[in-house]
Amino acid sequence: FVDEEEPVWSATRFMKFAWADAGYPDLFLPFAPENVAPMSSRSNHCVPYQEGQTLTVPISGGQVAVTVEKVTTTAAFLVESSQTIPSSTLNNFASTWDSTIYPVDTQYFGAAPDVDNNCQIEIIIYNIDGGGNTGGYFSPGLSGQRESLFVDVADLGWGNTILAHEFQHLLHNARDPFEYIWIDEGAADLAAYLCFGVDSTLSDHANTWSMNTSFSLRWWNQRTADHGAGFLFMVYLADKLGGAPSIRSLTADTAIGGTGIENLARNPGPGSTLIGRTMSEIFANFSAAVTLDSSQGAYGFSDLEMSDECASGYVCKAKSSGSNQQWSEDWQSPGHSIEGWGLRSYRFTQGTGDPLNLMVQPDRYGFEGAILVRESATGTWTMSELRIDSSTGIGTGLIHGFGNTTAEVWLFVWYNSLIDDCDYDFANCGILPAGSYPTGSITVNAGLITEPAEVTIDSVQTFDRDGDELHDS
Repeated sequence: FVDEEEPVWSATRFMKFAWADAGYPDLFLPFAPENVAPMSSRSNHCVPYQEGQTLTVPISGGQVAVTVEKVTTTAAFLVESSQTIPSSTLNNFASTWDSTIYPVDTQYFGAAPDVDNNCQIEIIIYNIDGGGNTGGYFSPGLSGQRESLFVDVADLGWGNTILAHEFQHLLHNARDPFEYIWIDEGAADLAAYLCFGVDSTLSDHANTWSMNTSFSLRWWNQRTADHGAGFLFMVYLADKLGGAPSIRSLTADTAIGGTGIENLARNPGPGSTLIGRTMSEIFANFSAAVTLDSSQGAYGFSDLEMSDECASGYVCKAKSSGSNQQWSEDWQSPGHSIEGWGLRSYRFTQGTGDPLNLMVQPDRYGFEGAILVRESATGTWTMSELRIDSSTGIGTGLIHGFGNTTAEVWLFVWYNSLIDDCDYDFANCGILPAGSYPTGSITVNAGLITEPAEVTIDSVQTFDRDGDELHDS
């Protein structure tokens, strides 16, 4: 939640790993077809908490005595009995929950489950570990019996952000508990953004990836850039594929990773912008959007304002890995490493009107790319695929009228590794080579074609195909 001198973290991932290692005990899917009707019938007769009630509730590693200090129609704030929280603080949480967090999160990620039949989300505020470190969590191991979110009493300054983030985890887990982390965490950051806009934490997440786009979008290794890549990608999907109804569809789809995203892209919501049908096509358009933030179609964001500078509180555009505008000699940039489903981008300007020749030399098969050109007269962007030679893996492209009809060229390159969606080095990654996520490197070459190529015939071999003893080929 906060990455400063005293960082504040979510412990949800730790809880989920422990739950998975134990074999997902008490797994219950309240929105599975066989469970929807019984749950709906129960919710018509729910028994909500009342202020002043006392009870004991389970927490990580034990239980705690609490008092119901504040209730709304959708939440009950349960405070550890030995703790005192000002009524103004609880009133602020309750008001923000009712006006913002609950309606926004449920609009984008689906209705709240109610397995404990009280029509409320338990928000349990207790002393987790003092100030900093763990700020809050959602415990999926308890989700089969109750809907609970946990907040550290010492970190209430970030309480609303914690609740927006953790409530998404609860809603997502109720529908798709096996989703890859990069999507679930990206959606949790999306929830915080939808509720409260860009703050210093979200900008730090996003900008860390924007300045290091060679880090994978689809490999989760608990890095700040992993948060940022997932966040930006989920904002992009919400922006281009139909908003809240489409994100609800993605959350409810039990197909995980890239398969679920491709399902959404092929069946987007009303008012959507086409961004491709495969992950490779989607990634190409996403790469253009985070780099340019253009107002044209798939190549930018409608609501997220991206800046040129990477400053706290602002989300910056992805930084290029190289550029060139001097063409007295050919340009080369060697040794750019990329994780699978990471990005490298290159910008070329100040052409002379001669064709621009591009070549990408990889150290292994599997690289793909896209070329984005801006027309001089209209400013319109047009994207084409980088041509990949199937025998060598080398990518090439040719742009006519560079500096004349074409004003600006961007080259986007990514490693389309066969191992794609992956949590750390877990079994859901498949077989990791040498125990690590795939990484490759490229050398990029660019130059102008200033005169026609010379072609010479080295030898001639003749054939007599019709057997008349005359050369006919």
